[in-house]
Amino acid sequence: MDISFAPEDLSFRDEVRALYVQAYDEELQGRLNSGELVIYTFGTHEQKERFRMHTN
Repeated sequence: MDISFAPEDLSFRDEVRALYVQAYDEELQGRLNSGELVIYTFGTHEQKERFRMHTN
């Protein structure tokens, strides 16, 4: 049984990873790395807009 990912799956994974690299600025990455628990929020309004721009 071949359980490896299809090339399309790997391509999608790479796209998602690139999106997060672009959308997570140093300030947000620092908050995540500090252990600060962020459950229902995703950074500041500016960071949300930047993330939204990368997803459209």
